[in-house]
Amino acid sequence: ARDDYVWWNYDPDCELQQGGWWVCPRQSRRTGNRRNVASFSMDYDPSITSAFESESVCGNTAWQPPPCPHHGTVAHLGQDPANGIPISSNPTVTGPTGGLGWVFVWDKGTPKSITFEFSQIDELDEVILALPYRAGTTFSIRWDAAHWCNTDWG
Repeated sequence: ARDDYVWWNYDPDCELQQGGWWVCPRQSRRTGNRRNVASFSMDYDPSITSAFESESVCGNTAWQPPPCPHHGTVAHLGQDPANGIPISSNPTVTGPTGGLGWVFVWDKGTPKSITFEFSQIDELDEVILALPYRAGTTFSIRWDAAHWCNTDWG
């Protein structure tokens, strides 16, 4: 797989295809969980966000991409973080859903503030996020729905 990451090889039924792509069944034969894909962006450091938006660090628009600093790793719960995918200055994470937890490990410790935005998660899926903090840490968790969401829609 890409750069030896096994992020997409999350189930024994996954098969490595020519070209380094993992193909996995939509439903786990082992657990019965439905599998899908979710994606979201993170904003956790204004200087990183500014560098990304100015294209002075990695992105998808440059012909010769600038450097892509490593800020941490995202791995499936229970897997070695070395087998996860990097958290870079491009703050978007995309991965499999369906009972797989994602643990975020930052190189300089978990940020004090993180905003998850631009989420693309199927309404039938769940995404479990694990963020390591020191014991005794207090939290203020807030959720904002898009302006077009309405609880009356069911």
